[in-house]
Amino acid sequence: MASYLIERIYLYQFLITNQKLNMKRFSLSLILFLTFCVSQTYAQNPIRKGEMQLNFGLGASTFGLPLYIGFDYGIHENISIGPIVSFRAYPTRGFDAVGNRVTYNHTAFGIGYTGDFHFNNLLDIPREFDVYAGATISYFFVSSPGGYVGTAIPNVGVNPHVGGRYNFNPKWSLMAQIDAGTHSSALAGLTYKF
Repeated sequence: MASYLIERIYLYQFLITNQKLNMKRFSLSLILFLTFCVSQTYAQNPIRKGEMQLNFGLGASTFGLPLYIGFDYGIHENISIGPIVSFRAYPTRGFDAVGNRVTYNHTAFGIGYTGDFHFNNLLDIPREFDVYAGATISYFFVSSPGGYVGTAIPNVGVNPHVGGRYNFNPKWSLMAQIDAGTHSSALAGLTYKF
């Protein structure tokens, strides 16, 4: 009889201990799941009014390989604006004064302003994506070697563009954009949301 009671007490303690462990595991799993869902909800939206994000990367264009960094600020639920700067070095070929073929190396530093309309709400696009279109107006400070005759790159650029982002985490997105206009280019990079 005593051994039966001792077995029952051990079994009861085991079940209580096991139940507490299972409850802790369940609670931890529930907390992790809810945290993931909430973080994905907040992370997977295009920029909202008052939010800010930093874009940076590189590309290919009609005038070299631009490195760029830009800043977006949400002024409306579907609209963002912000400054952008870029740098590029690129060669052009021509002829010198006596007719010899020469390669001229140029650099261009651009300062501009961009505005975008985000289509997620209008087209009911899934939250992990951000599809946008807009335009960038830039001014380029161009440096060309002595002896170069001609225009290396237009100083003023007006570029309509379309692009998209894939939000893979609450703060970070992959970004791709295609520009047309004065300086046609394809850009790729990352976006960090503040």
